[in-house]
Amino acid sequence: MADTGIGIAANNLELIFESFTQATADTTRKFGGTGLGLSISKKLLQLMDSEIKVKSEPGKGSVFYFRLRLKNSMAQPESQSEKVSPQEKANLAGLKILIVDDNKINVMLIKQFLKLWAVRSDEAANGKIAFKMVRKNDYDMILMDLQMPEMDGYESTIAIRNLPDAKFKDLPIIALTASVLHDVRDKVIETGMNDFIIKPFNQKELYQKILLHSSCSVSVKKNNL
Repeated sequence: MADTGIGIAANNLELIFESFTQATADTTRKFGGTGLGLSISKKLLQLMDSEIKVKSEPGKGSVFYFRLRLKNSMAQPESQSEKVSPQEKANLAGLKILIVDDNKINVMLIKQFLKLWAVRSDEAANGKIAFKMVRKNDYDMILMDLQMPEMDGYESTIAIRNLPDAKFKDLPIIALTASVLHDVRDKVIETGMNDFIIKPFNQKELYQKILLHSSCSVSVKKNNL
């Protein structure tokens, strides 16, 4: 994997693989992240008898690489039971959802699913942008990543819930998280989010979460008419 980011000084190359550690003190503040990604990647590769290496130069970006020998997978393709039927897809048609995530691959995947279900979508790269978009547009739901630069998912949710219009109190917000820790799940609910989806998720799981909370949202709107 290669990037054209800020790069890493030679004396910090080993440091970045330690848990909860970034190359510099202000990296988390500027770019987000917890400092766990590379540490987890290193441990996973060690379990598979490999190791991750890095080449980097400040101001020119970084290259992370490893060598891994794998056997052919015997796994079967996604079963039909995990896919959403045409009849089920019609249930979500017409919804408008805001996707808040700084990971372009995650956004692209979610948008592909939503397009299949005739769901309209916008995207925001962080919570600060999302907060502005929510005030200007009428969304039926927000899919909110938790770890983002400038304003994370928790802060953005609190800001949205504190807006004066009553609709923002009932707007369904579903957290997107890679964490399975109970304290993260508890914080998601305490912050004001309605539910969470553990990444990576499949099409069926995403559909069911959206259907559940969009139904609740529609009921609230009808009661307010």
